[in-house]
Amino acid sequence: MDVGSPIQAPLDAIENLRKRHPFERHRWNTSVRVAASEANTVNNRDMPDVCLQHMVAVMLLVRRPASGGHDKARMQDPAVLKERAKVELVFDEELEKLIPKRPTIIEVKFTDGTQLTERVDAVRGTPIIR
Repeated sequence: MDVGSPIQAPLDAIENLRKRHPFERHRWNTSVRVAASEANTVNNRDMPDVCLQHMVAVMLLVRRPASGGHDKARMQDPAVLKERAKVELVFDEELEKLIPKRPTIIEVKFTDGTQLTERVDAVRGTPIIR
């Protein structure tokens, strides 16, 4: 999926979680931790492929959308807006210290109390920086 670079790791994290813990539509709240400087780039932008909250909501709703991150009309879809409001972007200073690595930590919390957490240190297809 074509998205802004800081969004790749969170979407990989969601995909990893779904492989281990398949879940469909549930009520959830999600927090996404990324380096503070990267969070500035993707925080509530008006371009779908560069808006972390939008892309996380879409990925949680429809897994891997066929239109990728370029469907601007979907940004006004009531179902997406409802889920997008539940996505919290955390500007993480500890992850900032790891730049140029681009790790992310995502937590999906369900209304039944279940919480799933996934950390991604390197986006698929990129070299691991030590």
